[in-house]
Order: sequence, then C-alpha cells, then structure tokens
Amino acid sequence: MGWPIGCTVKLKNLKKGSQYNGKSAIVQSDPSIEGRQNVLLIEENKVVAVKSENMYTHLGSWEGSIGMNVSSILAGSWVEGIKRGSEVGTASLADGIRSGANHLPFNMSYESSGLLGHVLNFLKRCEHESLSKILHSVNKTNRVEEEEKVKNPSVWIDILFGADKTEPGCGVKIAENVGPLVKCMCNDTERRLFKSNQHWKECIVPFASLIQNMIGRSVNGTDKNIRRY
Repeated sequence: MGWPIGCTVKLKNLKKGSQYNGKSAIVQSDPSIEGRQNVLLIEENKVVAVKSENMYTHLGSWEGSIGMNVSSILAGSWVEGIKRGSEVGTASLADGIRSGANHLPFNMSYESSGLLGHVLNFLKRCEHESLSKILHSVNKTNRVEEEEKVKNPSVWIDILFGADKTEPGCGVKIAENVGPLVKCMCNDTERRLFKSNQHWKECIVPFASLIQNMIGRSVNGTDKNIRRY
C-alpha cells in the first residue's frame, strides 16, 4: 500500500540520494510495480522516485493493515491544519494544484471535507481585516506557531481554483461567497487585500486564473448552475 497522492511526507533511510533524508516532499503518483512513488521535494522543487517504506510522517510509517486508519487520522489532521491557517498543509495542497493534481489526497471532496468552506471563510474577511489578525483569531490557543502560519494568501485562491476545476459543483458556492475577494481585486486604485498592497500583488495572477476558469466553464456550459451568476 502506498501513500496517498498529495500527502506531505518526509524521506528516510535513503542510500542513493542520502542528501534528501529528512526532507519534506509531496507524493505525486501511485506506487509503481517496483513499489516506488514519485515525490516532489518541496525545497528543491525536484521530483524523485522513492519506495513507500522510505517515507514517514509524525504519525509513523504507512503500513498495510492500519493504512485506512492512518489515512483517516492524517486527513482529519490535514484539514484541521488548513482550517487554522497552517502554512505546511495549505501550501502543499496549493503546490499539488499548481502541478496539475486532479484530486485531493485521502479521496476527499473539497466541499464535504470542509476545505472549501474554511478557505472561503478566510477570503470573505479580506476587505476589512489584516492577514495576521485573521490567523490570530483562528489560533487563540496557539496551536499553530507564528512562523508556521500562511504568509501568502494566494494559496487560498489556488485552492479555490482546484475546487472549481476538479469539482464543478463547488463553483456555485464559490460564486456565492467570493464577493469580497472580487471587490478587493477589482479595486485597481487602492490595490489592497487583507489591508496589504503586497498581498494584492501576490494574488492578482491566481485570481485572474480562477475567474477565467469559472467564466470559461459558464460560457461553455460545463457548469449550468454557474451561468446564473
């Protein structure tokens, strides 16, 4: 049994490529016949093929009979991290979307897992609150340290793009809740998002991609529900 595509792991006990031991990576493929999976090394932006036994998380190795239980635990932990604005979980998902991943890890749905709602809740507050204030409000118990929080809100827009692209039914919910984001990004005079000019600049390209994708599906009729908006 391999690790789920999109899962963030660390590498261990590599003999060839020992320089990558301890490095974080995102699983990119199912196991091959030889039991190897392609993983994207986050820091190096390089793809390597690694045996499943050479990967681990803080919960331990992925092993056959307990695989489904571990998957459930990892999924819940991963969603909770994104809900609280964790940089690692959020960025790994955004990286997977940008690299062309067609589905979520752990066979989850953007909407039923709560991921879409959590991301929209952040973005709906972009007009009147700073990023640091919002992240502090969801981490009053300090479960996510300051240096581990999302630094660039464009990752949330990348997640909306992934949801809209791979689960067309999410488009209606996005359209119903994306008003504050659209208002900020279309204000070419102030150019402020989360009270920051820098965040506006960081988000303009992924925002344009999101809107282009939504309009494209509406015009082509691939999502009939969206055509009402």
